Amino acid sequence: CRDQPAWAHFSGQRTDEECGELLARRGRYDLVTELAAALPKDMARQRAALLETVARELARHCVAPAFRPGAEAEQDFQEMSEQPQAQEPKWAMLKQFLSDFDGPGTSRRLRLTVVDTLLTERRNLCLPQWLLDSFKSELSKTRSFAGYSDLILVLAKHGLAEEAAAVACEMLGSWRIVLTDPRERQKPFAVCPPYNAIDALLAKLEQGQGGGAGEAAASVRTALERHLTAVAKESAVVVSSSN
Repeated sequence: CRDQPAWAHFSGQRTDEECGELLARRGRYDLVTELAAALPKDMARQRAALLETVARELARHCVAPAFRPGAEAEQDFQEMSEQPQAQEPKWAMLKQFLSDFDGPGTSRRLRLTVVDTLLTERRNLCLPQWLLDSFKSELSKTRSFAGYSDLILVLAKHGLAEEAAAVACEMLGSWRIVLTDPRERQKPFAVCPPYNAIDALLAKLEQGQGGGAGEAAASVRTALERHLTAVAKESAVVVSSSN
């Protein structure tokens, strides 16, 4: 591993990604992030892969009582794991990690990795509110529905279509509250919510069985109709005031 005395002797045997996997599984997330930071700018892909490894292993750590070292966790790594970060509060570590890498593009990818991993490990897990809010806050922070869209799609992917429907209804109902400036509400991003994500969700709901899925689909359609009606009314007001 590059420029890191603690594992310098592994550089000829493993790639940076392989070192990152082993260290993260041993709970040494700090060493993996240090390795990612040490990589040169032209190794952005490898850096992103290392950070995603940390996000994935931290998420697994949050829902598992302990790690089970794999066969590849050699004695050389045993010494490094004697002071594991794993003793810190699990969810606080995950939240801090996502906060530390809350940048354009990076935070979105890492959040998705975290939620996808959590729901893969425990499908019926109740996700922390702060994690859900980190998706939803994209609307106010970046004037984008991308966070909502990501959350809808990842919930639907894991069979939580009714929960995704509730998120979609919230998104369609809250845009006028979040975007207090009428001029903001007339911009393309506000007028056009993530229709592809909504269509994919409705398709999932239509494949579902039971009254819950049908009711959820009806709620999404109603929320979408109200959104389109509100957009049309505001557009008419803007046109009228400009004449």
